[in-house]
Amino acid sequence: MEGLLDLLNSPIGKQVISGVAGQTGQAENKTADVLSMAMPLLLGAMKKNVATPEGAQGLMSALSSKHDGSILDDLGGLFGGGVDQSVMD
Repeated sequence: MEGLLDLLNSPIGKQVISGVAGQTGQAENKTADVLSMAMPLLLGAMKKNVATPEGAQGLMSALSSKHDGSILDDLGGLFGGGVDQSVMD
């Protein structure tokens, strides 16, 4: 969990926070707080879901069939230009 929260303090994380803040019209510190609180909740929900074989299979199906990773190809577009492509290279 700590590694994921550290990601928000990295250059990429700061760019994502800036982009999300710009898209939502919220202050960056408020956006960072919300993302810091949301990440553990989302991970906790996924952990609870994968505690059963059916839940684990459901998550694997969602990851393999409904998400090809292409959303990460254009983070700048996703966040309205808030992510500098040079950070991603």
